[in-house]
Amino acid sequence: MFQTVPLWTPSSVEITIRGMGGVDATPQAVPFASAHPYLSLTILEITLDDPRLGFRRLIEELGKKGLKSRAGQRSLAASGIGDDFYSTDGVEWLTNPAYDLDALIIRCDQEPGWAPESSAYRNIEYKIVVALRRNKLVAIHTDLSSLKDSIQSWLDRRPPPPFRRISEGVMHAAFIRGDTKGLWLRGTHARRTTKADSKNLSGRRLEDALLPHEDSSFAMGSARTMLPTDLGLGALTGILGTTPRNSQIWSSPTDGAVDFLAKANDALILVDGILDKGISVAQPFPLLARREQDFDAVFGAFDLSLLDPDSIAPGIANGIEILESATLLSEAGISVDGSSSSPNFTLHVGLDGSLDGAIGGQLVEKHGTASYSFGFRGEPTNGPPVRRILEALNAHGNELLTIYYESGHTVVDRSLWKRELRILPFPNWEFFDFADFAIDCEKPAVKGDQAIHDATAQPGDNSLFGWVVRHFSNGWLICDDGSGEIADFVHLSDEPDAKLSLIHVKGADSTGIRRQVAVGPYEVVASQAAKNSRYLSPDALRTALENPRIEHPACWTSGRRVPDRSEFLEMLSYRRSVDPNHVVIIQPHVSELLHAQVRNERERGLDHSHGVLRMSLLEALLNTARSAVVGSGSDLYVWGAKL
Repeated sequence: MFQTVPLWTPSSVEITIRGMGGVDATPQAVPFASAHPYLSLTILEITLDDPRLGFRRLIEELGKKGLKSRAGQRSLAASGIGDDFYSTDGVEWLTNPAYDLDALIIRCDQEPGWAPESSAYRNIEYKIVVALRRNKLVAIHTDLSSLKDSIQSWLDRRPPPPFRRISEGVMHAAFIRGDTKGLWLRGTHARRTTKADSKNLSGRRLEDALLPHEDSSFAMGSARTMLPTDLGLGALTGILGTTPRNSQIWSSPTDGAVDFLAKANDALILVDGILDKGISVAQPFPLLARREQDFDAVFGAFDLSLLDPDSIAPGIANGIEILESATLLSEAGISVDGSSSSPNFTLHVGLDGSLDGAIGGQLVEKHGTASYSFGFRGEPTNGPPVRRILEALNAHGNELLTIYYESGHTVVDRSLWKRELRILPFPNWEFFDFADFAIDCEKPAVKGDQAIHDATAQPGDNSLFGWVVRHFSNGWLICDDGSGEIADFVHLSDEPDAKLSLIHVKGADSTGIRRQVAVGPYEVVASQAAKNSRYLSPDALRTALENPRIEHPACWTSGRRVPDRSEFLEMLSYRRSVDPNHVVIIQPHVSELLHAQVRNERERGLDHSHGVLRMSLLEALLNTARSAVVGSGSDLYVWGAKL
């Protein structure tokens, strides 16, 4: 039988709790005077008129929940604070009627994870629960992780218990002060393999390290800040961690029970002062997205993006069904028409380039979570394809679809988020003539990597791949299209500039001259361009290209097809470190005409027109990709169509 010394006791103190082999019916008092709990608190507000009654109910609930276990057995080993503790130096303030203090010790007895069932070996641990009340506020500490989770679930129960979390705005105002030393960020963008779901940052002053384009789709989950020294607190100083959505703070081990209670009391005083002043800080880090609860403030759906099948994170691909839905939706034509007074919208949908009908979308709020429901909007002109799209949306729309609103909101991971759109134009647009080529056809319409390489730039190829070969007819050009590609093409120009270009190609979503700005056609290709900019290093590029994945990759020298990459690799070896590099995205969806129209709307101050809003989303994406490319010592250019 193993008995673990609890973390909340000093190593020099021997644990002597009655009932070691079987807890007494009347547990002894908690030996709190010798405890030194870690400073980790959940702060709640009592909603009953009688806070002392609320505190007693809280202790009862903590005891019940602490004793519940799905594995092993739990029992109450100690309960209550002995009267002699209140005579300890430094806790005289606890005798004030505004305060209550109580504690529990829970004995956890279970088989070791490595042991077979009915093993003679047992893991025995003692977990502490402490609650301190100051007026209507209470601070709860426990090192029993399952109890922490139970408290959060209990607070979300309907009908709610007579307690509530401190609002995120008040937690921000009370505890996120001074220089930020640590940030735990959660993505509010649709989950994909080409962008992190979360980020953890540490540094001296992180508010100065956040990047407007790269980090604006992330929201703060937790933060660690250096508390200012002018708060007038006696004990709570130094670096403090905060998880506002759970109404939690944490810091470090304390010097003992007196120090722990003094710091917990300071935390309650801070929160009480903020509540009295009516202060609330909605967003301590303006560059980050923030979670919203006001669903009435959502209006004006103006654009959407769909998760590409190749970018689905493994964690959400629960079987083949979601991949099938993602494939169908990516092949469909879908545009959104929103309402200026509500979050609901209409999707105009179709397959094979036709408009087959409309689907209505409704934003549904339930217990603070957000989701979409979909249904037919009117009678479709072509029922079967609309029904297929509707079934895919109802099955997986909440995982695959992101709707963007004029109000600045998006719904991701069943939460409502608000993200500020900062209008900073992407500087490197260029526009070219794609006459005689199909701007919506990325590569030759053949199957298989080798077949695509063989057909590129051959007679009859009017794809964008064929356009690339015509346009880059000087110097050395190789195609690297296929699984694990560096880019669709890599080009090395003739002297005198000897420029190395990584070229990424994506077909436009529409060939119509009235096509609108859209984010979706650029998402995957921009992420690929940023991720693969590391191959601008000649050594990394050579290593990747020396062993092609197919037997006969397509290669050209001065516009003439050659049998292999040997000439390209030879010329690559002659490059100097000062020779220029750049990354090119060829995506003709945005035309020069459309770009000029949006620029004109911006100059006229129409910052909330749908064209400007869509372009702002797109250029935020492109600026994020550009920052990664610039970090590799190059620059990013996006080539659109003249028309």
